[in-house]
Amino acid sequence: QGAPRWSTADEFIHARMRQTIRDVNRLYEGYQYGEAGRQIYDFFWGEFADWYIEAAKLQLRAGGDAAFYTAWTLVRVLDQCLRLLHPFTPFVTEQLWGHLKSACQAHAEALAPEDGWAEALIIAGWPRSKEVENWEAAAEEIFNRAVMDHTRAFRALKTEQGVPLRGKFFCMKAATTENIALLEEQSELISALAFLDALQVTAEAPDQKENQELASESVPSMGSLVFLKPQDPTADADLGSKLERELAEARSQIDRLEKLLASDFSVKAPAPVVEKEKEKLDNYRQAAEKIARQLSV
Repeated sequence: QGAPRWSTADEFIHARMRQTIRDVNRLYEGYQYGEAGRQIYDFFWGEFADWYIEAAKLQLRAGGDAAFYTAWTLVRVLDQCLRLLHPFTPFVTEQLWGHLKSACQAHAEALAPEDGWAEALIIAGWPRSKEVENWEAAAEEIFNRAVMDHTRAFRALKTEQGVPLRGKFFCMKAATTENIALLEEQSELISALAFLDALQVTAEAPDQKENQELASESVPSMGSLVFLKPQDPTADADLGSKLERELAEARSQIDRLEKLLASDFSVKAPAPVVEKEKEKLDNYRQAAEKIARQLSV
């Protein structure tokens, strides 16, 4: 492999991992074990799992050095997380770490941690706090503003407009000129995270005269707006047909479950089984109400 070429997502997760280790070690020194555990959990699930792993899928598919350094980052962060979590869930983390070690050793020695692979997690070195470096704050800010904020804006816009999260829609992005290059660079990742078919980055907002019904959501952190509209004239019709099919299916399930629960089943079946069917009925009723609202928009 050549010199590392880290993506914006790579730099973000490395910066957040370094800060998490510093925070956790400080909290341990102050005997604040509960808060330390919460911060490890938040980092592991809220940043590593929710954001970086999704970005890593794209980078792994790219192949080459980018894929290698993505795999290296996944291993490094997971290794550090398991070490931090070990005092809380020792048996689970020991098993997971053992599998991680075996998988890495079977593929490439270059994936080993800085201190190498210990015989077991329980005797592996504890993550050390490192001095803050100049690149860390910028890495966090860029990912937060360019990727996270815009992804959330698109998702919020879809929710507001009653658009299925994975619906096929053409999306437009209007940004201040100075941010265009950054947003174009991150457009593929934003598209993947927000489930967009396409993302166009422009300096100007779409022509409101031609798009009277165009919905928008602001992204204050970058002074930009995101816009959402159907990809083509048939998209609305296609979506309507799909929603009608989903509504018919939901109503069919509601009818089936209401009849089932009105029968001897509710008396003869074990209580947990009956409760599960009641929960399904509630879920289908909620889904039907939501779809009906979308169709009435």
